[in-house]
Amino acid sequence: MRTLIIISCLMGAVAVVAGPVAVKRDGNTITMTNGEIALAIDLATGGRVSSFRYTQFDNAELVFSYKGTTNGGLFLDHVAEQPWPGEYLFVPYEAEIVQAGPEAGVVRLWRRSTGKHDGQVNASVSNLLMQRTLTLRANSRVVHCQVAITNADTIGKRPTYWQQVNFAFDGETRTGNVWFRPTTVGVDSIHETKRASRWNWYFAEHPIAGWTGVGATKTNRGIMLLMDYNDLWKFYDNVGAASTEWMYDQVAIPPGKTWTTDVYLIPTPGMNSYTHGGREVIADMAIIPAANALTVTHRLTQGLAPLTDVKLTTRAFPPERTWEATGPEVTVAAVDEGVTAATITISNVKALPVTVQVTLTGTTTDGQVVTAEYGEFFTNGEENLDMVTMAPRYAFPQPAKKKRYLKPDVIALTRAETPRVFFGRGVWHDFTRVDEALKLAAPDAAVKDGWYKASDVSNSLTGFPADYGELLANDLVILHNVDSRAMGGDSSEEMLVDFVKAGGSLLYLAGDLSYSQAKISNARFRDMLPVALGEHAPWVNNGGGLRLQVEKDAAPILGDLQFDGKTAVYYQHRYAAAPDARVLVSAGGHPLLVARQYGKGRVVACLALPFGEAPAGETAYWDAPAWTTAMARTLAWLLAGR
Repeated sequence: MRTLIIISCLMGAVAVVAGPVAVKRDGNTITMTNGEIALAIDLATGGRVSSFRYTQFDNAELVFSYKGTTNGGLFLDHVAEQPWPGEYLFVPYEAEIVQAGPEAGVVRLWRRSTGKHDGQVNASVSNLLMQRTLTLRANSRVVHCQVAITNADTIGKRPTYWQQVNFAFDGETRTGNVWFRPTTVGVDSIHETKRASRWNWYFAEHPIAGWTGVGATKTNRGIMLLMDYNDLWKFYDNVGAASTEWMYDQVAIPPGKTWTTDVYLIPTPGMNSYTHGGREVIADMAIIPAANALTVTHRLTQGLAPLTDVKLTTRAFPPERTWEATGPEVTVAAVDEGVTAATITISNVKALPVTVQVTLTGTTTDGQVVTAEYGEFFTNGEENLDMVTMAPRYAFPQPAKKKRYLKPDVIALTRAETPRVFFGRGVWHDFTRVDEALKLAAPDAAVKDGWYKASDVSNSLTGFPADYGELLANDLVILHNVDSRAMGGDSSEEMLVDFVKAGGSLLYLAGDLSYSQAKISNARFRDMLPVALGEHAPWVNNGGGLRLQVEKDAAPILGDLQFDGKTAVYYQHRYAAAPDARVLVSAGGHPLLVARQYGKGRVVACLALPFGEAPAGETAYWDAPAWTTAMARTLAWLLAGR
C-alpha cells in the first residue's frame, strides 16, 4: 500500500524589515527595536517589559494594562520564598545600555533585594543582586533574557527563582490565551473554557522539558518560551490573569557566587499550539484517527536558528507496548522562521489509546547534527490517567537533570570545641527519642532546630544551612521525615554528600515523607544512604508487631545492648542494606537500623516508622528504654569521628 506524504509551507519565511537595532532611553523607559520586534522596558515598576509588539502580529500590543493596573509585563522577577507579588514587582530597577546597536541591543537591569515583604524579612533571600540582561539582535525574532542572581552577602543564600510573563493576545479581555506545558502525562493544556472543569488548572507538576507555549485561540499566533530544564521545578498558569509562570529549583548560592539561567521568547506566526519546544526546533502535531490508522500532521518552525536536512520518524504504540506501528519518514530540506507542515498516515494501528512518539534530527548552521524526542498521548477524549492507580496510563519519562552546583574551592569541616548539630524536625520527630538520646550521647552539644513548614507554593524546612560554610560548621545533621523538596532539593542533597565525605555525619530517620516518599532527586545522595532504595517502595504495614533484634555485627556501635523480646515495630520501610553497610538492628529479618562509613564521614538510616499501637504484652519500639539506648549509642558513634 502506498502512503502519501504531503509537505506544504503554511507560512513562508518571515520577511524581516531591514534596519539596525536601536536602543534609546527616555527617563524611566528604555525602548529596543530591530524593525521586527519593538519593546519597552519600564524601570519604575520592576524593570518589566511593559510593551511588546511584533510586525507579524500586526503590531498588536500584547502587554495589557488591566483597569489601569501595571500587572502586565514580560520577564517579571519573583522568588518563591515570598508570596506574590513579592518585593520585586513594583519597585524601581537600575539599568545600563550595554550595547545600543546596530548588530545587537543589550540592556542590563538590576535590583538589590532587602528580603522584606508583607511586613516580614526573609534572610535567605536578602542581599541578592537580581540582574536581568535583555538582548535583541538584528534580523531576529528572538528576545533573550539572561537572569543572574549574585549573593552580595557574607553568608549563604537559598533563593527559589520564579519568572512571570503576563500578556494576552486579545488585550484587556484576557480570554484569548491557551497554555501548553510538557509533563509526564503528555502536553497539558488549559484555556478559559477548560479551567472550570479542572481543579488543578494552575500548577503543572513534573515537567519533562524546558518550554511552555502560549497560543492565541482566535488567531494562528503563538509565543514559545524556552527555559533550562535542568533547573526547572514546575509550571504555573493563571487563566483569569493571563499569566504564564514557571519556578526553578532552589539553589544554594555561597557569598560572592552567581547563579545564571537563560530564557528565550520566540513569536511563532502561523502556529498557535505546541507539542515540543527547543532551541533547535519548535513543533506541533495534530492527530486524526481513521480505520486502523492515524493521520498525523507535523508542523515545524525554527527555534533559535534554522535547521537543514530535517528528518522525522513517527511511531505509535499502546501504553502496554505490546505492538508498534511506524509511519513513513518525513524529510524537510530546511526549517526556518516560516511554518512547514507534513502529513503522514500511520497504518496498522490496532487500538486506541496510543502514544505517538516523534524522533527528529537536523543539522544546525554550524554543521552539528541534533536530535529532538517528543510525543503525545492520544485517545478519544479521555485523560491519560488510570482511574484505579491514579497514575498515567503512559508516563512520559523525565530526563535526568544535569545540575550545576556552586561550591567553594575547598570543602572542609570547621570543628568547634563542642559538637554542633542541625536537627531537621518533620512530623513525628518527637517519637524516635532522638532528643533524649542526644542528651545521653552528647549533653554539651549545641543543637539548631529546623522545622518542617507548609506553604501555598511548597513545603520547606526552615533553618536548613544556606550554604557550605554554614553546613560545614556542623558535626552532625539529623533529618527526621523531611522530603527532598522541603530541605531544598537537589542542591541541598549535593551539599550533604560533600558534608559527609568531608567528615560530617548524617542520621536519616523514617516517616511518611522519607526514603522513596522523599522524592530524592540527587543520585549521589541516594547512593550515600546505607540502604539500597531501588524502585519506588512505600512503607509497609507489618501486619502486627515484628520483634526488634540486635545483630551480631552491631557490637562495635551498640555494645552489649539487647532487646527484651517484647519490643516491636508495626510499620517500616523495607530495603536491603548496602553491600558495605552494617545492620545494627533488624525486625522480622528486615534491616531497621543501618550504618555505614562514607568517605571521611558516617551515615545511619532508621527504617522504623512511629505508627501503630502496641497490644497487651508488647512494647512499641519508641517506648522501649533499650531503643533510647540504641539511639544514644548510635549518636555517640556518629559524633565519634569529630
